[in-house]
Formats: sequence, structure tokens, C-alpha cells
Amino acid sequence: MITTTRKKNYVLNKVDGDVTIRQLVDYAQRNVDTWVSEPVLWDLSDSDMIVDRTDFDAVGTSVGNIGEMVKKRRGKRTAFLAPDPYSCGMLRMAIWITESSVSHRVASVFTDVEAARAWLEGAEAPDGSDGAGPGGGE
Repeated sequence: MITTTRKKNYVLNKVDGDVTIRQLVDYAQRNVDTWVSEPVLWDLSDSDMIVDRTDFDAVGTSVGNIGEMVKKRRGKRTAFLAPDPYSCGMLRMAIWITESSVSHRVASVFTDVEAARAWLEGAEAPDGSDGAGPGGGE
């Protein structure tokens, strides 16, 4: 289940229970217009990312749509709070694929909620980059 809550400086999308990459992409596509001009935190800390072959197909066919969402948000940051190393890796791969169409980092993966919030508000990622490079925003 995914619920959206407006916080003071960002929008929180809280994900609970099992979730697939396809479900995340579908939810974002349906709701992007409601948070198009605000930073977004996807909190997956209480979820289990389920990946199967159809999810890879979904990501592959959704890359263009995700790229359009990134462009529509005009550089607003999106942070993902991941519950485990596996989810961090899957999210980083998705970000790497989709950000090839933009000139700067607009999404990052974190394991610490405070670091994610600080990055959404404009801080550099702990690795000194503008987001999750190979070392990530952990």
C-alpha cells in the first residue's frame, strides 16, 4: 500500500508491505501531477521489494515515461529511503537508467531518513556529489 502525505518541505510517499517496481512506477505516473513542483521522499523502509521478470520488463518499457516525469518535475529532487542493500541496488539501477536524459542528479537513494530529508532541502549527499553516485547517498 502506498499513501501520500504533504509535509512542511516535501511530499512523503510511504510504502508498506510488499511492493513491485511496476507498482511504484504506476503510482508515480498516476500521481506525479499532484507533487510536480515539490521534493518527494519515497519511504520504503517498511516494505519488501518484490522483483520478478515482469518487473524488469516494466522498467524497460517505462524508462521513457519515467524520463518524462523527471523532465516534468524540472529538477525537483526525489529521495528513496531503502530498507536493505538489495532495495538500494535495485533503486540505484532504476535511477541510473532513467537519469540518462537529464544533466544533473535529481534522485538519490538513502538508508538514513535524516540524510534523505537534508538532501531534499538542498544539502549535498554525504559522498560529496549532488546525489547517489556509485557510493550512494548513505
